[in-house]
Amino acid sequence: MNNIDIAFLTEIIGYTALFFGLLSFQFKSGKKILALQAVMCFFWYSHYALSGAYVGAFMAAVGFFRNGLACVLPDKYIKKLAIISSIIALAIGFSVAESYIYLTAMFGTLLNNVSVLKRNKPAQLRIFRIISEFFWLTYSISVLSVPGMIFGISLISSNIIGFFRHEKDFIRHYKAGLIQKN
Repeated sequence: MNNIDIAFLTEIIGYTALFFGLLSFQFKSGKKILALQAVMCFFWYSHYALSGAYVGAFMAAVGFFRNGLACVLPDKYIKKLAIISSIIALAIGFSVAESYIYLTAMFGTLLNNVSVLKRNKPAQLRIFRIISEFFWLTYSISVLSVPGMIFGISLISSNIIGFFRHEKDFIRHYKAGLIQKN
């Protein structure tokens, strides 16, 4: 394959990841969101690895295993999964990052690791994912990943749409003070 073919393939893979990521937040179930995001992370891994953006590739690999396992593990193991995923992300991030700006992918991954603790609370899962995406958007800009940039901007919008479509009870209870604001 020549360089043009690889660049084209890299972009197609990135847009495939983008598709699964946007689709994921249109589901109400936290486990369905995580399952589609595991698929998305597989494609992000491939996209970033082919692009030579190795911090993003490794963080996407952490996300693939974390989200895939979070879909099937019993609740009692989720906290351990988040801790182990965070330790792996920290170790990889600090050992592979060639610049401080590349650590933004690691910070996004750390927030996503925490979000799996909220897999049974999709509203809170969405909130963590919105915040984490600002870090990933910064990373995508720094490595010039066009699908990553589009995803970052779109994910925030898609997540907000999914939030308002599916979380009317959460919003109503939050406004009424029935949910603690901590």
